[in-house]
Amino acid sequence: MIKFTTSTLKKVEALYKEIGFKVRYGQGNFHAGHCILETQNIVVVNKMFDPEAKIHCLLDILTELEVDESKFDETMAKFYQKIMTERALLKSAQQ
Repeated sequence: MIKFTTSTLKKVEALYKEIGFKVRYGQGNFHAGHCILETQNIVVVNKMFDPEAKIHCLLDILTELEVDESKFDETMAKFYQKIMTERALLKSAQQ
């Protein structure tokens, strides 16, 4: 189980950087706390969220994106697989 800490948030941000997306934090009228600017590869998350909510938002968005895992080094690939497995288990438990 991943821990929802600031260091995990940094790892998720690094994951986005590896796939070519920038993560920004700001205020705005975005629904569900985030906005994706796909043409510019930017993800904007509500800056008022605590680290756990920011991580959840970023992971929800990550499941919607097409990710080329070949861009990851071994450590990042393991982290990506771990969070995707946990997200899938969480979704199946909620249904």
